[in-house]
Amino acid sequence: MAGVTYWTSLGLFLWCCSVVQSQTTLRGPEGSVCTFVNTRRVSYQVEMRRKRTTAFVDYIASYLGLQHENRVPRSLVTRYQIVYFTDYRCCVGWNHIDDTCQADCNNPCVNGLCVEINTCECDEGWEGGQCEDDVDECWYGIAECDHICTNTEGSFNCSCDPGFHLINETRCAEEADVDECSTDNGGCEQNCVNTYLSHHCTCDPGYTLGADGRSCNDINECQPNRGRGDCDHICDNTPGGFECSCQPQHHLVGQTECREDAMYPYGEEVGVEAKEWDLKSCKKVELPLEGFRFFTRRHHKIYICDNGVVQFDSGIRPVTPEKLDKSAWFKKAALAPYLSKSDPTVLNGEPEKLKTKFYYSVYERGDGNDNTDAILEKARDDGRSVPGYHSTAYTPVWAMVITWANVPPDCSVFGSDCPVELSRLRRNTFQLAISTDGTESFATFVYPPKKQEWFAPDEAEKPRDGNQPRVRDAAVAGYSAGDGTGLGPGNVEGMSPFSGTKAMKDLYRRPSNRAGYWKFALQHQGARPVPAEAVVSCSAWIRKQEFDTPTTLPGYHELPAPGSCPCTLEQAYHDRRYRLCPFFLHCLSTYFVYDSL
Repeated sequence: MAGVTYWTSLGLFLWCCSVVQSQTTLRGPEGSVCTFVNTRRVSYQVEMRRKRTTAFVDYIASYLGLQHENRVPRSLVTRYQIVYFTDYRCCVGWNHIDDTCQADCNNPCVNGLCVEINTCECDEGWEGGQCEDDVDECWYGIAECDHICTNTEGSFNCSCDPGFHLINETRCAEEADVDECSTDNGGCEQNCVNTYLSHHCTCDPGYTLGADGRSCNDINECQPNRGRGDCDHICDNTPGGFECSCQPQHHLVGQTECREDAMYPYGEEVGVEAKEWDLKSCKKVELPLEGFRFFTRRHHKIYICDNGVVQFDSGIRPVTPEKLDKSAWFKKAALAPYLSKSDPTVLNGEPEKLKTKFYYSVYERGDGNDNTDAILEKARDDGRSVPGYHSTAYTPVWAMVITWANVPPDCSVFGSDCPVELSRLRRNTFQLAISTDGTESFATFVYPPKKQEWFAPDEAEKPRDGNQPRVRDAAVAGYSAGDGTGLGPGNVEGMSPFSGTKAMKDLYRRPSNRAGYWKFALQHQGARPVPAEAVVSCSAWIRKQEFDTPTTLPGYHELPAPGSCPCTLEQAYHDRRYRLCPFFLHCLSTYFVYDSL
């Protein structure tokens, strides 16, 4: 008996169509977003299966070959259903703009919502009528950064000082440093510099850091300046540095300068810095006790001028060079090793080595200066070897050395700047050394070889290696004792035929007994009387006084002057029995005459 079959639904729902989801939740001010119940139609499929028959029916069917397996036939049927869900929309009177509900604003809210008519509610980090202005949280202190606050549009960022790292967006925690230099020198060839959380390599002076940031390459300091580098003469490159050496008859001063052996020591060589003063006038310098005998007169001060002359009567700077045997100098005492029309300010902008510099120093016997003995010995030898003058026992008590270095011509004669490059402008270097024992005085003009490169400003038209131009305001040399009269000169030396000519540049070749050394005795052989002779004996007596620092005694600098010597310094300045000498402001004498004086 065949079993009865019928169909039933198993209630298996299979979603087959894409379901319409509810809209994304709208945002807006309170009362602007409304909710409502919405519906949608969804479809599903139902599987229809035939009910199984009895076991007896299955057996008979199997026996008859009606079924190979115990399967149940099935079919799918589509069904439809209405689904209810919650949806969102802008309430009446509000505008649906993107995902917001906004009121009506004539000007749109750039970074915010229009919550009322023409009223914007700004997003966090913005302000202004249309929410168009950024709020600087760092300036207002809104940001709570531990270390560094950086404002951004609509927000801010926090960062930390070196050695710290950022946590929780605002807090900074310290990081432990590791010394990379402690291991294999940090990979550096020479120097390793540890820094917080890092390191870097450096090189010793004379080396440059390689492209890899670790190796060091030697610098060839001798390569510039035609292989001389910063050296005046000879440069030898060494690992990490260089060494300078000099040509014969020169010696090294400092690291790079080669100075002529013939010159008196000056500047760095004796620990004296270059002197500066208002160059509109000459520099006044007081002389030691004995003063300086200059033929028939004795001087206690000297005026040093930048243009190659020293004067004893006036601090007015000569404008143009005038020969020393001319009437302009008859009543002016002066020593001029190289009086020229110069301008030392021309080279002010050049490197230090090329600038014009002036040096002067006084060396007194027993002054404690380590260089004094050598300077006085050199001045003694000069005094004893003056041509035509014999003073084999001459021993100076003081000497003064004045040096003019790198003196350029005055370019104002061209009406503008110098016509050649300043580094190639001609320059002169020369010296004056004076010394005295109180009775005799001597002067030496020192001209180092080939250091007198110009004698007239017109030579500035040509560089140091150029041809000679026309001549105006030629340099002069010589001396005048200033003891002349209206009828003629006194004791003068015009240094003819060299002074005022091109031969001024060759003074280093003469005289024949010692080239470059022009020595003069500033008194006649055996001349008497000595001017203000009492000053000599008085000064000698003062120098014998046992005082560690005699210059601290009251009136020390007023003692060396014409007049009689006191018995003691105390009597001279504190005993009422002594008085000023008539007509001599620097003289003290007693009211009474003592045979012992």
